Amino acid sequence: MDQIKNKLPETEVYVMAYYPVNAKANYGLEKYTKDLMFTTRTNANIIKANEAVEELAIKHGFKFINVNAGLTDEEGNLKKEYSMEGIHLWSNAYWVVLENLKKYLL
Repeated sequence: MDQIKNKLPETEVYVMAYYPVNAKANYGLEKYTKDLMFTTRTNANIIKANEAVEELAIKHGFKFINVNAGLTDEEGNLKKEYSMEGIHLWSNAYWVVLENLKKYLL
């Protein structure tokens, strides 16, 4: 962020939030694989990371945007139908993200 601010001071920068994950849904993963994937990649840690990234963005005069509205279920997990294994998004999830981004793009 420092380099962007120094080299491109007139540039309007938007910093996006990390997407939520779903460690609860059954995607057919072996327990060992699932445990490795979600040992530290939890929604609680993602929330903390997003708070830290938002703080950095504000510190540098950038805009932080959270385009995750509509991606989560009632428990705050990434909706099962939006992911292939709980982390990476299917295209239907990116449509939700795009809809949330439109207000920043227009």
